[in-house]
Amino acid sequence: MDKLETELLEEFKRVDAICKDILSSEKGVNTYIELMDQTPITIRMRIPDWDNTYRSLKRVRWIRNQIAHEPICEDCKFEDLKWLESFHERLINQTDALACADKMQNTQTNKIKTVKKMPQSDNKGVSKGENSIKSRFVIFAVIFAFVFAAAVAGAAIYLINMFYHFF
Repeated sequence: MDKLETELLEEFKRVDAICKDILSSEKGVNTYIELMDQTPITIRMRIPDWDNTYRSLKRVRWIRNQIAHEPICEDCKFEDLKWLESFHERLINQTDALACADKMQNTQTNKIKTVKKMPQSDNKGVSKGENSIKSRFVIFAVIFAFVFAAAVAGAAIYLINMFYHFF
């Protein structure tokens, strides 16, 4: 086993331990991949790095298994180690694919709860939405009454003027 393979194995162990801790699972990376499989497509499509994370994580897991169970692993590359280190950082910073998916699902759930929330009512049994409509109607009625009164007063003044000038 060369230095690159050893470093990849050690980094994989760290990532696996974090996944076990975050996901409360004995299977770590395997559970992470399973949860990615179970995430709705509508969420997956909104996470830019989803597909790359999924493929890379499966590849790194496969390489880890090759290193652990085969005498020689020719597929281990420096880029795999760098990607795994980057993924490790994303896990710690909670910017990995599943963390982003979880945030999106929680945001959607909160929006649904907000929409489903019934309007609060005052002591009279009338909701605030109904009060708002009623108060708008009252304001409109008052404005209309003033405009109407002004128009009637204007017409009356006009008629008085006409009558005054006629006689």
